[in-house]
Amino acid sequence: ILSNNHVLANSNDAQIGDMILQPGSADGGTYPADMFAALYDFVPINFNQDAPTCSITKSIAKLGNAAARAIGSAHRLDAFQVSTMPNYVDAALACPLDPQDLDDEIIGVGKVIGMMVNPKLGEKVCKSGRTTGYTNGEITLLDLTVSVNYGGGKVATFMDQIGTTNMSAPGDSGSLGVMFIDQAPYAFGLLFAGSDKITIYNPIKAVADALNITF
Repeated sequence: ILSNNHVLANSNDAQIGDMILQPGSADGGTYPADMFAALYDFVPINFNQDAPTCSITKSIAKLGNAAARAIGSAHRLDAFQVSTMPNYVDAALACPLDPQDLDDEIIGVGKVIGMMVNPKLGEKVCKSGRTTGYTNGEITLLDLTVSVNYGGGKVATFMDQIGTTNMSAPGDSGSLGVMFIDQAPYAFGLLFAGSDKITIYNPIKAVADALNITF
């Protein structure tokens, strides 16, 4: 079972062998009645360090926030030290307790038969997720560098990501991004973040290489 670190491994806080619930606890799942799988592997996320001690950096952030307040903006600047170890994927694997509980077809998509490792700008894509179901989008950004707030003061910077038009909402993380080639579905990315304007995917080749999996 392929998903995100922050979905299956609790943003690095889980241990291999921890139980996975289906439905998840947010959807009413309970332990042990809804045990479905066990955490098998995950790629650790390198989180950015605490706020910098540099007085110049802190002053710039303070001035920027004062200007934002003055013009009525709801956005704020936050200074932090970027991790020296870049991230490329937010990915994890779980092993089902009973393989018969799984279906290798994605609702609305079908069975993915391979990977598209060189997606292009403007290509049409889709995904099927827990919150928004089946949605369509278009690739708008490649080689994207983005900082993602995981809550609890955890921020991580990711490089070489894929951006699409908004096609997701919270709870869709872990969905497989798919494009159709000659009417056959190929994976191009693993959805892990987004906003009301953009959805962000890890490139599927980076995910496959990091977890040593194939499609």
